Amino acid sequence: MKKLLFLLSNKAINRLLYLNVNVLEWKKEQKKDHKQSRKRNKELMSLEQFLLYKKYTRVKQSPAEKKGILVHKMLEDGVGNIPDDPKEFDAWETAIKLDKMINNLGYKIIDREVKHIAQLTDEIQLFGYIDVVAELDGEPILVDYKTGGRPWKETKTIHGEIVVAKARGFQGPIYLTPPIVDEYFGGEWAGRMDYLYAPNQGVTKVYSYYQNDADHQNLIRAATMIAEAAERGWFPKNQGWLCGNCDWYNVCYQTPNWRRYH
Repeated sequence: MKKLLFLLSNKAINRLLYLNVNVLEWKKEQKKDHKQSRKRNKELMSLEQFLLYKKYTRVKQSPAEKKGILVHKMLEDGVGNIPDDPKEFDAWETAIKLDKMINNLGYKIIDREVKHIAQLTDEIQLFGYIDVVAELDGEPILVDYKTGGRPWKETKTIHGEIVVAKARGFQGPIYLTPPIVDEYFGGEWAGRMDYLYAPNQGVTKVYSYYQNDADHQNLIRAATMIAEAAERGWFPKNQGWLCGNCDWYNVCYQTPNWRRYH
């Protein structure tokens, strides 16, 4: 055995040690989850699945996501002078734009990066982080910073209404659902959320979203579907253009020799 290890490269030895440690951890997990797995009538996770699960917790972040996270951090910490790292200059410029917007438009900031936990139904709770809790003209309001490449697309409906699809997602209904504990407005939670958008190209703009019962009921239906799917273990593939940034790409598409990538 000593001769064998001596002939192996350091990388190979580290790999053997890595596998030995993880095999022990995997066996512990199997023992711990054995009763629950039998109860749910599910198979235990294989060693190969366990190693993949441990290695990856989410998909890779795209450059746009990384920039957005950096912009949010700069705004939370306070936008300072030009950063020393040239790679952060683009994010700093965007943070400056958003900071000017929130100051010039008269928002009175109460708190930043607020943990939001709300009771959607008896069985489902919502969770997220609100960029800014504020007041505007004496009324409670939530603010969300948005970054991107180009101005958001505006669509005119047959009724003459101008609709901005990117300001009509689930984020507004989630954050405008009153929290379990309202530490800011004494139970009179905000009914409006402003998206402050600073694109790389074009002018900055504010898109307002207002709480309404139709969107709230739609959120309940969507969340209930997701909860029921998770309970049954139904996780269908969602293959599309985002796949290029995903660490699971080769596994999901079963490319030739996909195991070598992991």
